[in-house]
Amino acid sequence: MKLYENVVIGNFLYTLGFSIGSKSQGNQTLSVVNLLQQTPEDKRLADALLQFQGTVKLIEFKNRAGSLKKEKDKHARLVKILTNNAEFTHVSREIHWYIETNPYKKKCVNKIVPYLDAFDEVASVHTLESMVDEISNEAFLEHPKVSLDECQAYLKLIASHQGGKKSGSSETTGGLLVALNGTEVTYLQYTDILDLRLTAKQFSEKVKTQEQSLMKLYQEQEKKHELERTIERPGLSR
Repeated sequence: MKLYENVVIGNFLYTLGFSIGSKSQGNQTLSVVNLLQQTPEDKRLADALLQFQGTVKLIEFKNRAGSLKKEKDKHARLVKILTNNAEFTHVSREIHWYIETNPYKKKCVNKIVPYLDAFDEVASVHTLESMVDEISNEAFLEHPKVSLDECQAYLKLIASHQGGKKSGSSETTGGLLVALNGTEVTYLQYTDILDLRLTAKQFSEKVKTQEQSLMKLYQEQEKKHELERTIERPGLSR
C-alpha cells in the first residue's frame, strides 16, 4: 500500500478547515492556506504554509516508504542555518513541523515532530487529529506564541538559504487570503506568501479598494462597448 503525500495533505487541510469553522462561532476569521507542493517555494520552505490570527505553521509531509534523501539534505541545511542563527531555534520548533506517514494494512501510523527532529529517534508529539486540534485552537489566540514579525523573519531566513530559485530570479509566489464571516466567504489575492503582516482592518480596506477598482473597470468597459455600438449603428444615434 502506498499513501501518497498529496492525499494526506488534502485530507489534513480539509479537516483543519472543518475544525476552524466549527470553532469560529460565526465570527470573522482570516486564514491563509498555501499549498506549496510543486511550486518554487516547495524547495525553499515546505509543502504547506498556514497563517491564522494566532499562529503560523510551516509543514513538510512525507511518506516513510519514499526516498528521503533530498529531505535529509534540506534538513541538514536548516540545522546549519540555525547553528549560525541560534536566536531562531525557538521559532523553528514552534512553527516548523514534519509529518511522516507510515501506512499499515489497517491503520496509518504517523510521526509528527518539529522539523528539527525529523530524522532523530524521538517519539511523535502528535497524531494527525491532535495536530489539527492544536492548530485550530491556536488560530484564535489574540496574542500568538511567536510574533508574526519573528515568523516572517524565520521564513525569509530559511528561504534565502535553501535555494530552489534560479539565480537572479525576482519571481515571487502569490497566495490567497480567505475571510470567513458566518456563511460568507471572501478571497483576496496578494503577491508574496512571505508577507505575514495583513490585519483584519488592512484586509477590509484592500477588499474595498479591489471591489472599487473592479467596478470602475466594469463601468469603463461598458462605456467603451456602448460607444462602439453607437459607432457601428450611426443611424440609431440621430
